[in-house]
Amino acid sequence: MNTIIVAVVIAFSIAAAVSRAVDTPTGFLTASVLVAAVMKFAARTFHGRQEPIAPPRPWWKMTARPPEGFLLATLFGAQALSVTITRMDGVSLALTMLPVSVQLLISANYLNASLRMRSKDQAYRLSE
Repeated sequence: MNTIIVAVVIAFSIAAAVSRAVDTPTGFLTASVLVAAVMKFAARTFHGRQEPIAPPRPWWKMTARPPEGFLLATLFGAQALSVTITRMDGVSLALTMLPVSVQLLISANYLNASLRMRSKDQAYRLSE
């Protein structure tokens, strides 16, 4: 879990630096792509303590356990809400929706993965 949190902090730091350093439309687009790429990399690279490394994770699995995914889904959803509420002056609503959409998609992926893992765990327990 700690490594994923570090990846999230790095992704948001890179995104903030790029969006401030580059022209606004290009910066927003670049920052959004970077956040999505870092999160994809983190989900595929960092595994839980008891999670096997040899077989790759299923495409939908983002964390080792459901609680971690629920937490990250909440954080990304809150980030999307925060960006929407505190929209920068002079930035169009359409342009603001790009990073918000990326944040909501990442949040939905974490939520979907956690729900699927939880339902698979419950099905496994019922079959015992």
